[in-house]
Amino acid sequence: MAPGKSSGPGLTTAAPRANFWKPCAILLDGCRGPILGGKALGVQPQSEANSYLFMYNYTHAESSIGFSLEFPFGQASEEEGFGICHRVDYANHTTVPTDMRRIEVRFPREGFSRSVEPVISDALRSRFPGTKKHLSLVEVSLRDPTLTKVHGFGMPFKGPGHPFEELLNHQGGFIAGKHTLLEFLRQDRFWIIVAAPSGILESIWDARKLPPPFAYPYGNIHNWDEGRYAKMLEAEGHQFLPTWNYHDDNAHLTVMTQSQVQDFMWLDGAVGKIASQKSSAYFVEYAQGNTSKYFVVMALSKTFKNNFEHALCHLAKGAFKLDLYDNWEDEAASGQWDAEIVDPQGIDALNAHHLAEHEMVLLVRRPLRTQAAQGPEFEVITFQSRPAANLALNDKGYKRKVNAICLFQPGEQPTNPIGGSRDEVDFKMSLHRDLVRGTGFYDALLGNVPSGPSLEALGNLGRSLPVINLLGTDKDRIKALMQEALPQDRVRFQTYLSERPIGLGIIGAGVGSTTALAVGTIGMSATDRMSEGRNDETRVRYKHDVRGYKIEDEASAFLHLLRSPDDGDKAAPSSFLSGQSEWKIHLSAAYWLLVLLRSPNPKVRPLHRDESVALHEMRSRIEHDEQLHRLRAVASQGIDWVEYEQGLMVSKDRLDSLGDVVRIADIVCTTPSLKAHGITVNETACMSRPDLYCVWGNTLLPCLIAGDDKQLPPTVLYSHNRFGLHARISPLLWFKAMGWPIYRLGLSR
Repeated sequence: MAPGKSSGPGLTTAAPRANFWKPCAILLDGCRGPILGGKALGVQPQSEANSYLFMYNYTHAESSIGFSLEFPFGQASEEEGFGICHRVDYANHTTVPTDMRRIEVRFPREGFSRSVEPVISDALRSRFPGTKKHLSLVEVSLRDPTLTKVHGFGMPFKGPGHPFEELLNHQGGFIAGKHTLLEFLRQDRFWIIVAAPSGILESIWDARKLPPPFAYPYGNIHNWDEGRYAKMLEAEGHQFLPTWNYHDDNAHLTVMTQSQVQDFMWLDGAVGKIASQKSSAYFVEYAQGNTSKYFVVMALSKTFKNNFEHALCHLAKGAFKLDLYDNWEDEAASGQWDAEIVDPQGIDALNAHHLAEHEMVLLVRRPLRTQAAQGPEFEVITFQSRPAANLALNDKGYKRKVNAICLFQPGEQPTNPIGGSRDEVDFKMSLHRDLVRGTGFYDALLGNVPSGPSLEALGNLGRSLPVINLLGTDKDRIKALMQEALPQDRVRFQTYLSERPIGLGIIGAGVGSTTALAVGTIGMSATDRMSEGRNDETRVRYKHDVRGYKIEDEASAFLHLLRSPDDGDKAAPSSFLSGQSEWKIHLSAAYWLLVLLRSPNPKVRPLHRDESVALHEMRSRIEHDEQLHRLRAVASQGIDWVEYEQGLMVSKDRLDSLGDVVRIADIVCTTPSLKAHGITVNETACMSRPDLYCVWGNTLLPCLIAGDDKQLPPTVLYSHNRFGLHARISPLLWFKAMGWPIYRLGLSR
């Protein structure tokens, strides 16, 4: 990898030592046996596989020594619906298309010996006519071949007619008619012909000259603990270069949690420093006669602005608290008002105020008289800026992401314990951990293989990646869905969605990507419920589609619509601190509950006879529940809200039916419930990997994502974040870098 650059003052990146990389070929069964790889050496008959001896000397990741094999994809694999794969462009920290699937065999640094000698036999040299360079024979002996690590094992491969297709995809087939891939990888001796002088190999290709074993200096405990984080971050160091795979689960957990924690701790520290300073300010009338809101012009010192401008940009995007003091010397605030930063441009009330560059304008709200502790009668003199409310929201967001990351610790409980026995769930969780580490699936697929060095019976062991059909098997339904794709893409798109290894599909940028994602979403929706309990087996029913929001927002909006049926989207709850909710009535849980309650609200439609069976069953339960009699009456406008208030009402926290609406859904366009069957996520080029983990869980739910890597990457707040470069690697970029097949739309190819 190329050395990285400093991402902030005081940070440097440690330059790695030079790597070693030479063309080679692997001799099977000794010097006279068949040859694997060696395309660059002119192996006859012409080999299709490249192979290289390597030694990676890293100071920011695990160093390794071993060899790699590269197998070509079929020339028409993308046209046939497999997708296109990419590899890492280390110089530019991005990805480029590749036509090869790469497997790296990494020897244990303490567990092997090697001997090197020049190739002097004319008979042996004649087997490699494609090079005039010096050739050397390297013999590697392993004490325990099960300690060998294999990166790229089990990754999807397509090469119709290629002799290695079955070998790479299903661990079937044989190398040179004799060895399975697993037998080859688990052998305890390798003979390797290398295009390099023996003296150079003796001097350089030596495990004793690798950098010391690498580990991030943050231990192996990653759960949310601000006290522990503070101690960890006392000593600053250089910024870690980005890595495109993690050598073990602890490295993955460290990078993902610390990338979030270090941003949060910086914000937390900035708040403490901001809280130690006070500034003078004066009030400006918000509107004539309005005594509940004011503009405040606050004077910031040049030092304050230089030190905290970056932090304030993040802390003050929403509302915060403004602490008010009677005197400069006071330690306790006399009042605490809601406030937010506003742009003074275009505000008529400020036209007569010639604002200086160092001044900031706030919009503040006087507390209600019932909020006496916040100082509703306070007359401002000086104040301290302290965005505590916004920070509290950030705290919850960062903690949520750290908790989601920690779910990938081995031994954690499954987030979605559905689909088969616990052994199958554990297998999916193991595959998911391998996936987010980016090293292929060697650990998960060989989890049931004996640990001893014996090769006996290995030929029939090892598992393959499960292949998921995201479209189901209803041919008429699939045909209808494919009509939404471009004509030239239909066959290819159907194949791609029907043959997804581990259920993971990725749609690239281009015109129609949102439609393609929607088609995949409908295809992934549960179909079992459609046939449960219906008498007419030929009837096709509508999908029950719910746009999910926070359940407390749904409850507030539902009650608002009972009071004011015509408000529609205006029923979205809001507060001065958190702002307007993103809630919309269409297809929300509140929408569906109004449908079930026979509301004549023009914003909702009647329940169609061909709606989901589950919806009809839920309506029947509601209509036979005597405790919901008055709720049915006000929703159907048999009584008005005034009359409803005079009797027994259903409280906001007892609106269980809103949750039921979500639980019976075929498609939930939001963070999935604990019984979700799959997820779809758009714009994954600009979201963080921990954000995806929050939605996905740890049991490898079928997942279809889309994004455009030309979008801005995930935001990193703290320029001193040691994992800032890691944090900018989005889910889309991560999966592309590991070589996952990407579906490209016809117009973007």
